[in-house]
Amino acid sequence: MIYWDFGAYGGCADWGALNDVFVAGRAGRAVWSGMSGLDGGSYDRAKIFARIEYARTHGAQGTTIFDSAYLPGHWSDFSAPGAPYELPAPAQ
Repeated sequence: MIYWDFGAYGGCADWGALNDVFVAGRAGRAVWSGMSGLDGGSYDRAKIFARIEYARTHGAQGTTIFDSAYLPGHWSDFSAPGAPYELPAPAQ
């Protein structure tokens, strides 16, 4: 679970950089990149989608979003045509 967004705290808590550290140190284990469902206290679809895309293109086996209580009314955003979870994907 990485709580921050890209570039957070001047980069020391950057979501992408931390994701890369976990992927590099996985030692043969799967990395499921976790993220908050809120950015700055509110839902930001574009930021969540960007993190999902980053994880997919930088070696993570999957993604998770915490906490589902932050997402009521937004779940269909993730499975809509063109959305990150439009198609089912097998666990790796």
